[in-house]
Amino acid sequence: MNCDEAKRVLGAYHDGELGPLDASKVEDHLQTCEACRGQLDSIEALSAALQEIHAEPASEGLRSRLEAKFVSPTPRSSNANWLWLPAAAALIVAAFVGGRLTVPRADVMNDLVASHVRSLMGTHLMDVISTDRHTVKPWFAGKVDLTANPYDLKSDGFPLAGGRLDYVGGRQVPVFVYMHGRHVLNLYVLPMDLKVGSGQVRGYSVETWNQGDLEFAAVSDGAADDLKLFERLYRDQK
Repeated sequence: MNCDEAKRVLGAYHDGELGPLDASKVEDHLQTCEACRGQLDSIEALSAALQEIHAEPASEGLRSRLEAKFVSPTPRSSNANWLWLPAAAALIVAAFVGGRLTVPRADVMNDLVASHVRSLMGTHLMDVISTDRHTVKPWFAGKVDLTANPYDLKSDGFPLAGGRLDYVGGRQVPVFVYMHGRHVLNLYVLPMDLKVGSGQVRGYSVETWNQGDLEFAAVSDGAADDLKLFERLYRDQK
């Protein structure tokens, strides 16, 4: 594995979404590449910062520390590739609104689609495989604060297949996996402050709605009308 190949999958490696063989290749590369180790360190620092402050007031001191860490980094090596950092900096610094951290809508949309695509390409489509919602929902207990009901909509053409944990907007969130014909539909359960719009991103459909204090985002490469139907069916469940 060379640097270009490693950099394309470092995010998935950090999230534990690579299969054993690919993860081993990345680890072998990191043993000899200081530039990629530096980039992984920065990804880890960015993730840790977002986890720490996602629900906390953004003080001036915190803003300054984040700017110092992510806007003006000191590379570990002169060969390190820091071209990805403006996006990371924008995610943290430009996202402060009203003294709180809010991830820009476009970034969340891109996160959702990237997560959906990774789930189809790798080995992390599901952590728990079951068509029984009474098995899927308890699996998330103690792993994530957000809770929702993974209704089985098999009779309407959307059978439940299982679930997994994933990262969206720097948050660990539950994902319920449904099938619709040959299409995989990922339903993300998000906190309300991760505002997402509905639409198309790189050929994938995203349909969002809120219920109570949760935001839901359904992502699929199927037709947008199918996602709208799924939303109506899910909302109608009691």
